[in-house]
Parts: sequence; structure tokens; C-alpha cells
Amino acid sequence: MNYENILCRRVACVPPSGIRKFFDVVSEMDGVISLGVGEPDFNTPWTYTDAAIYSLRRGHTHYTSNWGLIELRRAINRYLVGRFETEYDPTDEILVTVGASEGIDLALRAGAEELRLRAGRRLSLAMPEGESPVGKRTVTPRDLDTVLENATRASAHTALESVASGFVTVRGGCRVGLCGETVVREGGVRSIRRLSSLGIRIPRQHRGCAAEVYARLLELGLPDTLIVSPPGSGKTTLLRELVRLVSEGGRRVSLIDERGEAAGVWEGQPLFDVGPCTDVMTGAPKAEAAAMLIRAMTPQVLAMDEITTPADAEAARLAAGCGVKLLATAHAGSVRELAQRPVYRPLLSDGVFGAAVVIERHAGERRYRLEVLGG
Repeated sequence: MNYENILCRRVACVPPSGIRKFFDVVSEMDGVISLGVGEPDFNTPWTYTDAAIYSLRRGHTHYTSNWGLIELRRAINRYLVGRFETEYDPTDEILVTVGASEGIDLALRAGAEELRLRAGRRLSLAMPEGESPVGKRTVTPRDLDTVLENATRASAHTALESVASGFVTVRGGCRVGLCGETVVREGGVRSIRRLSSLGIRIPRQHRGCAAEVYARLLELGLPDTLIVSPPGSGKTTLLRELVRLVSEGGRRVSLIDERGEAAGVWEGQPLFDVGPCTDVMTGAPKAEAAAMLIRAMTPQVLAMDEITTPADAEAARLAAGCGVKLLATAHAGSVRELAQRPVYRPLLSDGVFGAAVVIERHAGERRYRLEVLGG
């Protein structure tokens, strides 16, 4: 078999980038200034080209430190001091990246948990230690519409008309929370007419964060487990990692990902690693999804994110009653607080869950506390 010809045919069938085709068309037109790809419309200044040639001749052709050249980092610090009166240690507080996009991506992945955009105020980053504004530019209402349009690939009006839950989930399991002027009909919120702020939660997969919790749950025989914490404290991250570990252990797992955050499914494929033996159902309400998965996929473990309604609680009760192990999450500061709420009180008093993992924060760090229930 001629694999080279097969590969060549497959490569030839890959459609070209639409934006690149557009650039090719524009390049053949007179009087058009291209603003694409960040390429300037002037030649590189000779001072830069001479400096590059000089460096090549001196043999500076090898990889640098991951942090970048120390001389460059010192120069960056001098610039920051002179321009903004802000000083950083070049040895371990300045990192050189290949362009702004990589720098922004690294900054968000490193610690930012959420981006907040509020009309009339500066963009802010929510970090484990708190929220802080960045930059000098204030966010406009049009900025909010543009972000929503880019996230949903639809007009802001169309997206807002379809949003009654207060958020949309976009590719990669990223939840965009919405706040603004609501439209209420028949006693319920039907849509949001005008945006005032957006909260963009940054999903990430922390491999290894559940290792100790998983080991202790295995010692207990993997009881039906409820993950408890306030909003934005990492319940979904821990659930995702537990699902992966259970699945890698050989158990069949069905994950009800109603909001699309846990697995980040895109075009049928999870973008997060949820394990080799995990089946994911997205979009369906938990009660219907639980019944469908139990009948069709015969899971050994059923996982679901955010029990918030009586119907969600019934879905959990259904799974427990069918002999399926259960992993779920709930919003609360403690199990005691959870037991005071009507939705959860019957689940706890009837012993549906045998264990709870409470996520706590100490000095910006998450800690997991395991509680055995019903014993």
C-alpha cells in the first residue's frame, strides 16, 4: 500500500483557510491596504535587521532559557520602571513570550479563574486571592455585545433572546455569565434585553488534583459522593478529574454534562480528558438524561454537575436506586448548610450519598476535606 499517495490525497482534500484565501485575493488588488495577520505595511527598519544579522554572525542561534534572555528581561524591567513606575524582578517575574497572544494565554491559564467585563469599568481578572482590574481602557456596552457575538457566533440580539438561564456555554466548556436588563413573561425570565456585564469563566483541567481524594474514596468502596463548595471554587474541575480516574480504572462512566462545562464537548468529542470508558450526554435535563443513560449505556458510575432543582435531585435518587454509583456537585459552604435546603435535605436524610468532598480555600489554595455521611 502506497501510504505516501494516500497521505498526499488526504492533505490535498483539506480545505484551505478562508481567511488565507481572502488575503490571497486582496494581495492581487490595487489600492487595498491589508490589515490582516498583524503584518505592517512597511519594511523592517534597518536597525533591527542589522542587529539580527550581527547576532547570527556572533553565533546567537541556539535556544534561550524558557524565561527568555536575561538581558532582554532586564531591558523590559527598565522600560516598565521608566514608563509606568512599576518594577519587576527580571530573574523570576518577567517572562518573554512569542507575541501577545501567547502571553495572554499563559496569564489566563496560570491563575486567572474568570474574566469580568462591566460596562463603564475596566476589565478585571478574578484570581484565587481576589479580583483586580487590569489595563486602563473602560469596557463599553458595544464591547459586551461583541464578546457575546464572538462567543456564540451569532448576533448579540439572537444570543440574548435564547438565554433565560443567565449564561451560555461555548466551545471548550467555557461558561459566559450574563447580567443586564431582563425580559420577564408569565412570571419567569425569558431573555436578557441589554447587557451590563459579562463573567467569562476559564475552564482548565488540573491533572492530579483528585488523586488523594480518589484514593480515599476507593478505600471506602467508592461510595455515592457529593462535591460541595461555593460557586467558582472548583467543583467541576474536581468532578472532571474524578470521572477521568474512575474511567481509567476500568469502570463505565456516564457523564451528564447539561451545561457543557465538564467535558467541553465540541462536535461530539470531549475537549477535556474524561477517561477512556466515559460516555457524555450534553444539553439534556438531568432527570431525562439519567433515565436515558441508565437504560441505553448501562453505566457503573453516573456523574452529574450542579444539582440545583428538585428535578435534578430526583435524577440523583433515580441513579442511586438503580444500583449505579453516583458522583455529583452542589453549591454550599458545608454539608450542614446543604442539609438546611429543601432540595438537598431528603437526599442527605435518606442516605443517597455516602460521602461528601468539601472544597475549602486557605490563603488562595484549595483543600479537599472528605466527610463520611450517614454513619
